[in-house]
Amino acid sequence: MHNNYLPIITESTIKIFHNYLKMMNIPDIDYCAIGIQHPISAKSISIMSLPEWQSHFVYNNYANFDPIRKSVLYSQRTIIPISEIDHVDNFGREIMLQRKKMGIIDGLIFVEREEKYNYMITLATGYKKFNYLDFLIKYNNCIKLIKRDLIEIINADAQEFLPSLILPTLNLSVCTK
Repeated sequence: MHNNYLPIITESTIKIFHNYLKMMNIPDIDYCAIGIQHPISAKSISIMSLPEWQSHFVYNNYANFDPIRKSVLYSQRTIIPISEIDHVDNFGREIMLQRKKMGIIDGLIFVEREEKYNYMITLATGYKKFNYLDFLIKYNNCIKLIKRDLIEIINADAQEFLPSLILPTLNLSVCTK
């Protein structure tokens, strides 16, 4: 099975993303990711705040088996607590274990569903007693701004990513005489 995932490698996007994260001040949140997912093809791109996790994720071809990607792809939820994600199989369990070893223990995935794609925003922590309900209540306004800002940061990459998925699926007929 081929890999349906690519990291965002645009230098300017990476720089802006990491600078934004340095300014973001939400206690307990020490990991962030933003990605775009095309639900029909299951292809996605993203940028993660832990380059070593992103490299590990790509190197081991985790995308097709990742419980987080699957939970966004196969549900209509817009907020998904990491603690409630089902592993489904041993490989999914191993991916979640590897995440924990990298310090991504708990948190929330926020999904902005558009007509042809999903934006996935992950705010996570190494804090074991993370209470996502308290977090949502306390940082509700801040979360809205962060989601908007992160989507804007990868918007140019989204424009590059999406046409390659959408255009080939159009059934354009060519008239010849």
